[in-house]
Amino acid sequence: PEGIGPAQVHSTLQERYTKQNAGFDLGWRPIRMISLKTGYEYVHWNRGDREVTSTDEHIGKIAADFTPIDWFLGRVTYSYGDRTVENYQNVAAQLPQLRKFDEADRRRDRVDLLLQFTPWETLTPSLIFGFARDDYYNSDYGLKDNNYYSAGTSLGWSPLSWLELSADYSYEYYKYTQQSRYRAQGV
Repeated sequence: PEGIGPAQVHSTLQERYTKQNAGFDLGWRPIRMISLKTGYEYVHWNRGDREVTSTDEHIGKIAADFTPIDWFLGRVTYSYGDRTVENYQNVAAQLPQLRKFDEADRRRDRVDLLLQFTPWETLTPSLIFGFARDDYYNSDYGLKDNNYYSAGTSLGWSPLSWLELSADYSYEYYKYTQQSRYRAQGV
């Protein structure tokens, strides 16, 4: 910061990072109307000048597709992610127990539901619902947990073989718990 009091000028630097993902899925169709899938994903971040130089997340997932009739697809997906952080280095003006949410250990449970209808050859409406719970289990201060809810709809239309139009709407709601340290006035 430069200047005095409210006339201080602050600048924000863009932090560099590299993100790498790798994963696989394995599918199985035991009967015509049911398809099952399991998978694994690995997410690694290398970060620039932050409190953590890297984070690793392991994500396992399972999904089931249900197609009782040709024009309907129902899909439910559950995933569990565990992000771990090594060697968190606090800056001097920060509480030693604080963990920034994007660099903190986190466990995530997530469920997604897709309902897709294709009774018409050119029109595809869909409904989408989701819920996720994040638990920042090693953070004494900062974000402790986060619950995420979403609902949405999508409409695809192909009036011509070479033209496809789509419209989407999504509503997302986040409810979180944050732990702060009380400071007396003037301190």
